[in-house]
Amino acid sequence: MTKCPFYTNGMCYSKKTINRYGRPTDEVVNTNYCLTPNYVNCPFYDKGSEDELYKYMGVDIKRDFYPPIHIIPCNYISECPYYMIIRIGEDKCVAMCRFFEKYITRSGVEKCIHLWRNCPYYKIGSGLTLK
Repeated sequence: MTKCPFYTNGMCYSKKTINRYGRPTDEVVNTNYCLTPNYVNCPFYDKGSEDELYKYMGVDIKRDFYPPIHIIPCNYISECPYYMIIRIGEDKCVAMCRFFEKYITRSGVEKCIHLWRNCPYYKIGSGLTLK
């Protein structure tokens, strides 16, 4: 389905929206634009600044970030030393593994929270022998 690249989880992250409201917001969301190829006609669409969207969200690697599988609640904390949370909204975050420098999917986050001591990346990074 074609949709606006600035529309994520019901919020508009366009630079024009942020300049006007000071933050991403759902106040400008209009599904007649956001969820159709007509998004380029939206007054808040900001052609040419899609890469800035990811910078604003705190995500450095656009090609590896896919909101439907990467956005998690910010209270998903792991004791793994390679686990890192990046806030992308008031109550939305993404998790990253510092060891292999990749974003972690929601299903992977559960493993990072509960099974991190058995993770092969943790063992390699910590110099532990894999068994």
